Amino acid sequence: ISGISNNSEYQNFFAAVDLKKIRLPKTLKSIGKSAFAFCLNLSDIVIPEGVESVKSRAFFDCLALNEITLPESLKELESSVFSNSAIKKIVFKSKVPPIAMKTTFKGLKGDFVIVVPSESYDEYISQWSIFADHIISDNI
Repeated sequence: ISGISNNSEYQNFFAAVDLKKIRLPKTLKSIGKSAFAFCLNLSDIVIPEGVESVKSRAFFDCLALNEITLPESLKELESSVFSNSAIKKIVFKSKVPPIAMKTTFKGLKGDFVIVVPSESYDEYISQWSIFADHIISDNI
């Protein structure tokens, strides 16, 4: 993939319709606003440990992306991160629930699940009560 750099924040794949797979660099700290928006064929993304935030609409309209795993280092998710995407499963590795806005998961199409570490299930339910219907433990 051309355009990969060691920037601490990514924003350079907006509307890259031919992008299907990407492994982000370990130096990455943040996924920028609309970074992968309109990447209609993106179906596989590896987000490395070290990423601390995902900005608004980062995965907007990612119609081929069905599942995503977010690293333990994640601390914050902004609004409408996955809006209008096809994601059905979002896996969180963090034992401490990241800061999430009421609109973080707004605009997801259909049913989706948020998978969290079993030892942190109660904390996620407590802090993310508005998403409680979607949260399941990783030991199910």
